[in-house]
Amino acid sequence: GVSATLASGLAGTATTLSQTGNGTLVLGGSASATLTSSLSLAGTLPLAGQSLSTPSLTVGGGATLRVTSGSLSSTGAQTYVGTGTFTVDGGAVTLTGLRTGEGGGTASVVNLSAGTLTINGGVNANADGRFNSFILSHWASTTAVNISGGTLNSLNTVLYQGWDGTSAISQTGGTVNLLGIGSTQRANGATYSLTGGRLNLGSTGWVASGSRTLSAGDATLGALADHTLAVPVALTGGS
Repeated sequence: GVSATLASGLAGTATTLSQTGNGTLVLGGSASATLTSSLSLAGTLPLAGQSLSTPSLTVGGGATLRVTSGSLSSTGAQTYVGTGTFTVDGGAVTLTGLRTGEGGGTASVVNLSAGTLTINGGVNANADGRFNSFILSHWASTTAVNISGGTLNSLNTVLYQGWDGTSAISQTGGTVNLLGIGSTQRANGATYSLTGGRLNLGSTGWVASGSRTLSAGDATLGALADHTLAVPVALTGGS
């Protein structure tokens, strides 16, 4: 696809920003912008030094959203990722909610190598996880989360791995701070490979059901509060 560059950046307030097709929209400069309705991506949008705020964020259709510096915030109840890639290589990303696998047959990828990704929503009212603020693979889909650096924070809501789909988290570095990890009532596969960095769990701990596994290697599993791990732990490597 082709590339279009807004050399002086994006500033002011607008209703909607939509990027369609398989091209690349590059926001130059360091200005800030606020969208009052939505940001919808179907191509590629790299953010490097800009500040962008939106009440609704959707990444789908094979889109790539990459934040390398600056800030991105979405105040809507959920940020939806279907078939697409959401990468944080730096800067600060703050979302009220994050739901991947949004759509049957979709393949979602989330990468974190630097900077911070914070989920600050606090919806934990639904016991099976369907309406919680942080869900991986909502529909019959796949989600891959790769964490090699940076910090992931979700201290107000439990991370639910899987509803109709399967999900795999691979942490080789960085720090992950979670209220806890939950599993839905369905027996879909969910794995967490912890071979580097630090995973800190809060009072919810790890509530497991169905096919859930944690493999831990040369990394640190920490506690933010007293909790219980109700998931098999397989030790790998190290000494």
